[in-house]
Amino acid sequence: MSSRVAFIGDIGGHLSALHKALLQLDIPLTSLRIPSDLSVIQVGDIARLREGQTFDSDKCVALVDRIMTVNPQNWIQLVGNHEAGCLGSALMPGWGNASLRGKTLRTIASWWREEKAVLAVGLQSESGEEFLVTHAGLTLGLWTELGSPKLAGAVRLINREGEDHSERVFRAGSLVTGTPIASPGVMWSEVNRELYLPWLKRGLMPFNQLHGHASPWRWATGNWWPDTPPEVREACSPDVSTHTETTIVGELPNGTPARMIGIDWGLEADVPEQIWSLLTMDNATIVK
Repeated sequence: MSSRVAFIGDIGGHLSALHKALLQLDIPLTSLRIPSDLSVIQVGDIARLREGQTFDSDKCVALVDRIMTVNPQNWIQLVGNHEAGCLGSALMPGWGNASLRGKTLRTIASWWREEKAVLAVGLQSESGEEFLVTHAGLTLGLWTELGSPKLAGAVRLINREGEDHSERVFRAGSLVTGTPIASPGVMWSEVNRELYLPWLKRGLMPFNQLHGHASPWRWATGNWWPDTPPEVREACSPDVSTHTETTIVGELPNGTPARMIGIDWGLEADVPEQIWSLLTMDNATIVK
């Protein structure tokens, strides 16, 4: 399927952020009908599990469920670590899903059971550029464990392992344990030391990647997160106009720059007053 593709970053229970993103894409809040030439990829973390900060998570999940019902072919929902927590996966300290309605938990479980939500999707641009899209990124360690696949193989293997409830694609790293590991799952990669640094040191990545989850740049303060290593700071270019960051982690097999594109808006605990321009890609082919 070839079309215009738009990417929506982490929502984190902010209903107003989701509304504004939909309106930017000319998706009416009444009919929720997505334009026929548009595919939308939401990178996960529709809900938020931090105790006392779930915001409108129930309403966000219900709205996305309605969108997927109206547009079964045009909305691609990825599973973030917050949704994974609703499915019984790892939880960070201070997290819990007891604040969410039972209906919300059942809805997320049905997405997973009925394969309405996935762990990975691939994209190929009109110029032939390839992108793997996951919630938190595919680490060098996990890519190696999976047999160093090319794009289509990586998408297939990650989603198959998810369906088989394989521990390694759900594996939590330093964000839960406090200790970095080589191969956290695609919902749990810590962006600096677990995801970016190993690819930077290798200098070669098989395809570009696009992810949500986290960024080396802290949008709320307009500066780097304190633990961002110098190598990552040098390679990373934040784009304040779109709240996205692009990090060059080496080269692709064809010798062009290998890009990590992060689209986590960094909403944190603040109710957003605005949503920045959405990242879009024209004439892209979706690889499932």
